[in-house]
Amino acid sequence: MKNESWVGLESNPAVMTQYAQKLGVSDRWSFSDCWGLDSEALKHVPAPCVGCIFLYPFSQVEARKRALGARRGCEVPGVWHMKQLVGNACGAVAIMHTVMNTLDRVGAGAGFLSEFGATTKAANAHERGKLFAPALRQVHSGLAAQGQTRTLSPKPSPNPSPNPEPQP
Repeated sequence: MKNESWVGLESNPAVMTQYAQKLGVSDRWSFSDCWGLDSEALKHVPAPCVGCIFLYPFSQVEARKRALGARRGCEVPGVWHMKQLVGNACGAVAIMHTVMNTLDRVGAGAGFLSEFGATTKAANAHERGKLFAPALRQVHSGLAAQGQTRTLSPKPSPNPSPNPEPQP
């Protein structure tokens, strides 16, 4: 399997909402920014909130923990999870983790997410990751240029998973 890298999604609620809705999330749901976890900051998060995506830099410390075998990304019964096998796709993977684990609330019924969920229900995290790129490549490339940040062409990465796997 060749290493593939995508143009990253801008960490922008409007872009992430458009991406999720293109995949089958109901237009009644959207992403929003959360500027902190203190009670004052949380007052500005629209309710109900069914998921959270944390954005943080991948560091040498995290790389060292992984090299030493720290448990990361282990499968948990009842939690939909996939491995990130496409470089620079951490935003798309985070969206998939968030919406697949809340699909009963945020799904619009039929559509890509329902079909992908049904197709990958019995698959393990690695198999889901392998099915992800071919299924979403076209949608991703059409939406990755959205937002305010100028996007660059993706460059092949020697490590197809340069970022930590976001957790729902």
